[in-house]
Amino acid sequence: MTSLLSKVIACSLLLIGCNTKKAIDSEDISVNSFPITLENAIEMEQNIGSKDISYEYTVGIDTSLYPNKAHFRLTNVKRFLRSSADEGMEYTLEYYATSDDSVRTILHEWDVAEVANDSVSVNSASPRTNIIKTFDRKFSTLDLTFTKLLGTPSVRNIKSKFLEETERDDVKWQRLNQLNAYLLMFKRDIDTYRQIRLIVYPK
Repeated sequence: MTSLLSKVIACSLLLIGCNTKKAIDSEDISVNSFPITLENAIEMEQNIGSKDISYEYTVGIDTSLYPNKAHFRLTNVKRFLRSSADEGMEYTLEYYATSDDSVRTILHEWDVAEVANDSVSVNSASPRTNIIKTFDRKFSTLDLTFTKLLGTPSVRNIKSKFLEETERDDVKWQRLNQLNAYLLMFKRDIDTYRQIRLIVYPK
C-alpha cells in the first residue's frame, strides 16, 4: 500500500523550480504525491510569490466537486492568488486540509480577470473573442495533460451551444486507489462569462 501511495500522482499544477517567482504556464505541471501537508503548500506558494487571500470565515467544498467518501473534516482551508501566464485570466488555488495538516483536495480556479472584463464592450467583438479563445485553449490544454497522465476520462460531456444559458463542460478521471481529477468549465457567450475549475484528490 505504501508503494502504491508513493506513486499516486497529484497533478496540482505546482511550479517546477519553486525558487523563482514567475508567472505559471499551463506546461509548468509538476508531479507530486499525496499526502502533502498544508504547511508545505503554504511554503511553496510563498516561494513563488502567491498572495494569500484566504477567507475570514469558514468555507467548505461541495460534494459534487469532492465526494469526500472517507468523510474527512476539512477544517483548514488556505486560498492563494497566483500570477497567471494566461492574459485576461485570474488564477486562484484552494487547499483543503484536515486538522492534522494533511491536504485532501486542491481546487484550482480560473476566472475572467476584472481588467479583461472592463475592456469588453457590447460593440467590441475582438476582446470577447479573445477571452473565449483563451479559456477554450486553457481547458483543452488541461484536458490533454490529464488524459496523458491519467488515461481516458471516465466522463466527458462537452456542450456546443450556449449562447444565452450558462452551460458546463465536464471531464472526469476516476481511478481506484489513484488520483481523481474533475475538470469543468462554466460558459455563456452572451456576456463572455467563463470559469474553469480543476479539482484533484487521491482515492
